[in-house]
Amino acid sequence: MKIFKSSKISKTIVSSSLKHVLDSKYDLIYDGEIKHMNFVPDYDMAESAKRLRIGNPLKHDIITLKHEALEADLMDK
Repeated sequence: MKIFKSSKISKTIVSSSLKHVLDSKYDLIYDGEIKHMNFVPDYDMAESAKRLRIGNPLKHDIITLKHEALEADLMDK
């Protein structure tokens, strides 16, 4: 809810983005092999989520949310 409020974008986009980054599993290349897994944690993504959660997002944090929601849609298909 905090991210939705600070980003000022739809709950659908925020929810889709977070589910994609945190919960969804995909066939990804990891250590040279294809593995069905979650995305590997990323410091920059964590910092972006932190800024969104505390209500101090940067422009690229909002762009990242939208990007991840679109990527989720494409990868889920």
